[in-house]
Order: sequence, then structure tokens, then C-alpha cells
Amino acid sequence: MPDRNDDIDGWLSERIDPLPPPPGTFELIKRRARRRKYRRLAVGAGVAAVIVAAAVTVPQVVSLPVVNSGSPAAHVLKPGDKIVSVDGKSGSEAKIHRLISSHRCAGTPKNGCLAKTPVKLVVLRSGRLVHLSLRPRYETLSLGGGQTETAMLIGIGGI
Repeated sequence: MPDRNDDIDGWLSERIDPLPPPPGTFELIKRRARRRKYRRLAVGAGVAAVIVAAAVTVPQVVSLPVVNSGSPAAHVLKPGDKIVSVDGKSGSEAKIHRLISSHRCAGTPKNGCLAKTPVKLVVLRSGRLVHLSLRPRYETLSLGGGQTETAMLIGIGGI
């Protein structure tokens, strides 16, 4: 009695095309694979570009309202300068004030003492970035109504 597997093998051999594939089939398969690869690369490059664009931020620039004469900033800053960063950090006028105020006098703070470490400023002057360094001065400010406040200041507006 014939084995059932023999029947299946015979049936399959009749249905399988014994001829080789037409010419150019392998090249066509390779081209399609390359196209898929390039599409993946293009999508990957697009995703990378979006990630890089999201990571790059434009720093906030603070315009100088007034440079007070006799202040540490008077001989360094010029009218029209815009502060880009303080000690490598940018932000609002309030953040810049906090960064400058973080510097301390050597020893006990007294009115008029200079900070032991300089403030490193980057300012935008006439379209160019200028790196400057100056030491804030500890000062007592009158807030009116008999109230005072002490802070490290460089002498621009309220900063």
C-alpha cells in the first residue's frame, strides 16, 4: 500500500515550478530592500532633526535700562548692551538678579564690599557677543517707608 507521504510529495512536485525565476528578479528584490532602507534612514534623520531642534533654545536677552554711574558696571557695560547670560545661565531679569546676588563678599558683608568672585557676563553689543567680568558690590537699598534691603548689585537698573 502506498504511503500517504509519497502521495503528498508527488502532489507538491507537480505544483512547484521547476523553472528558475525570470531574469532581474533578484535585482528587483535588492532594489526594493534598498528603498526600504533609505526610507528608514530618512525617517530616522527626520526624527533626529526634530529632537535636535527641540533641544536648541534661543536664550532670553535682558535689555539694560540704565547703567548707574559709579557702579561696578559703569566702566564695563555700555548703553544698548543686552545681557545674554550671567555665569553661563540665561533667563529673566529676576533670574539674572538672583544669579548676581548669589555672589558673596569675603568675610562678613559690609556696605560697599566687593564680591570675592567676579560675575561672568555675556552681553550682546552691536550684534556681537562680548564676554565680560565684574565684581558685584554689596549695597543697602532704601525701599521707602523706612524699609531697606541689602543685595549684591552691579549697578544696572535694579540689578
